[in-house]
Amino acid sequence: MRACLAAALALLTLPAGAQQTPFTSAASAVPVFVTVTDRDRRLVPGLDRDDFELYDNGQRQEITV
Repeated sequence: MRACLAAALALLTLPAGAQQTPFTSAASAVPVFVTVTDRDRRLVPGLDRDDFELYDNGQRQEITV
């Protein structure tokens, strides 16, 4: 808690015109949830990642989890 308060106070005391480092972020994993049903709309049990292929913009992606 004290560290957060100290960081907030440090940001508030920056001189006018001081530049901060821009925040950037990237996702290395994206959750994809699927539900598989048969022709009678019953859930298909027992599937694992080897039963699926995942593509992003036409490029096959590894399923890691």
